[in-house]
Amino acid sequence: MSKHGYPDWGVYAAKQTIFTLQDLAEAVARLGGILTYDRAGDLVWYEAFEQGFDRWTPILDGSGADVSLKAGIYRSSGYSCELVTGSDGARLAGIEIYLAPLVAGKLGLEMSFTLTSQLESWEFYFDIWTSSRRLEPRVRYIRSSGTLQIRNSAAGWTTVATGLLTVLGSSIFHTMKVAVDVENLTYRRLLLDDLSYDLSSTALRSYAATVAPLIFVYCEAIGAAGSNPSFYVDDVIITQNEP
Repeated sequence: MSKHGYPDWGVYAAKQTIFTLQDLAEAVARLGGILTYDRAGDLVWYEAFEQGFDRWTPILDGSGADVSLKAGIYRSSGYSCELVTGSDGARLAGIEIYLAPLVAGKLGLEMSFTLTSQLESWEFYFDIWTSSRRLEPRVRYIRSSGTLQIRNSAAGWTTVATGLLTVLGSSIFHTMKVAVDVENLTYRRLLLDDLSYDLSSTALRSYAATVAPLIFVYCEAIGAAGSNPSFYVDDVIITQNEP
């Protein structure tokens, strides 16, 4: 019988019955880790909502808008955060959190979320304050036209793609990731499910701001008028040392 793989205590001798993993990211994924969509970058913070969402602040506008912990609908770990959008007003439900700063470099934000026919749009913020500037990497997805946009340097929206086809379903989680270069004030790349876009020449929205360094993460769903549809978000992940 031919031999293959390596034993756990070394990298030279082969085994006969199993293939041993040299990639620790693959080993962690097989053990139930949530960082399975895009393994570029080093994991530094995540939220899978298995401990609730007490660290997050709800942002609500419209009658009936609400945010709660949801069991049974999730991408991982058994729970997600349910966003019930308002029936009038701004018709939105969102959650936000402030985090301690990371070493300036190439950072990434990943989130998983659901889509239904009653969704108008999702928005994701990954605002970063350095000691001298505020950066506003932001992504918007407009469901009706399948339009994916990023916040541009003029504080408007630049369309990255349109006409995207995304399957709808309250328990089907799509995943978005945006990577940015904090030092050079540019986007790096944007991913949505099986799609990837090179944004390395695209400038971020940034401006002078003398405040203490921090990171601000926010996601927001806007639903159809006259109803209170539910949408779900799970597996919020921040990485550093992105390519």
